[in-house]
Amino acid sequence: MARLMGSGEVLFTVAEIAAEWKFSVDTIQRLFVGEPGVFIKPRNNAGKRSKKTLRIPVAVKERVWLRASNKHAVN
Repeated sequence: MARLMGSGEVLFTVAEIAAEWKFSVDTIQRLFVGEPGVFIKPRNNAGKRSKKTLRIPVAVKERVWLRASNKHAVN
């Protein structure tokens, strides 16, 4: 379930978008990890590969979807 920030902005998790778009969590993570506007919170996993928690605003989600859709559009 998407969350609201104090400013009223809707934020999605990677798992929420993966379920909606029917992609794997890993694919969604790769799509959004370098995207401007995504909130990234590093998690401290001592001795393990570093993991990140992403929160994705609705505007960023829509931008990435449109960009991905346009790449596969038939002209």
